[in-house]
Amino acid sequence: MTKIGVKADDFHPADFEKDDDSNFHIDYIHAAAQIRAENYQIPKCEKQNTKMIAGKIIPAIATTTAMITGAVMSELYKIVQGRDKIEDFRNAFINLGVSLFVFTEPTPPKQHEDEENNVIMGGPVKAVPKGWTIWDTIELNQGSMTL
Repeated sequence: MTKIGVKADDFHPADFEKDDDSNFHIDYIHAAAQIRAENYQIPKCEKQNTKMIAGKIIPAIATTTAMITGAVMSELYKIVQGRDKIEDFRNAFINLGVSLFVFTEPTPPKQHEDEENNVIMGGPVKAVPKGWTIWDTIELNQGSMTL
């Protein structure tokens, strides 16, 4: 039991069911949509329209989640198998709306070097360390990091 008197057993997942009005799922979604419409001055809709839209979104989210999970897992299997060359992996570009599945070979990251005149910074830029990439990590082991 926690300090506020709530136990983990008090919480249970609720399955989304758009056709059961007793669970108030659509009522909540409709109320939130109406508030958003008011905030952004966009047309409000009827509760039945909210129910139709919500009924289409949930399956789309589940389908997209399953597709992305599959793509990620296929790449994770490569890591578990010990592959470490960038050519072994793939970037995935997926659009389920038009049945587009494109897998490309990732490019290596840009290695940063010193610049005499960086247009954005308006002057010289020093790369520390030379050749760093966005894939690199910085480890700070300085003890206390307070100011």
